[in-house]
Amino acid sequence: MILGYRIRPLLAAALLAVFAVCMVFFRFAAVSDRHRKFEEARGRDQVAIVQERMAPLAALLAPFETVGYATDLAEHNTKKATWVLSQYALAPAILLEGWEWPLVVEDFYSSLPAGGIPSGYVPVRDTGRGVFLLEKAKR
Repeated sequence: MILGYRIRPLLAAALLAVFAVCMVFFRFAAVSDRHRKFEEARGRDQVAIVQERMAPLAALLAPFETVGYATDLAEHNTKKATWVLSQYALAPAILLEGWEWPLVVEDFYSSLPAGGIPSGYVPVRDTGRGVFLLEKAKR
């Protein structure tokens, strides 16, 4: 026998782990077609693109202010990756997913939001790039 019975399961587990890491890497590296339309120049990385989209809001948010985040991206991994990049771009503000905060950053990748601005919120700032800063309406 070329490989002993003790080495085969370890080799299989190692190959499976390498395959899983490769799949995760390629899943995160893939960018949705809607996201690509925001690239203004060939060869720009996604960090620079998201920073440019979020730049108008960065000056409006106080350091360590907690802000909600919502997007119209459907794919889970693309949505999470975009949230992390947006959090990086808006630091030191704290960006948390959800609508339970007084201010929410709405990040649209389609031309117009399907349902418009959610009820109960008013726009504070429209960056013109599909990114809105929304505030809970006062009752």
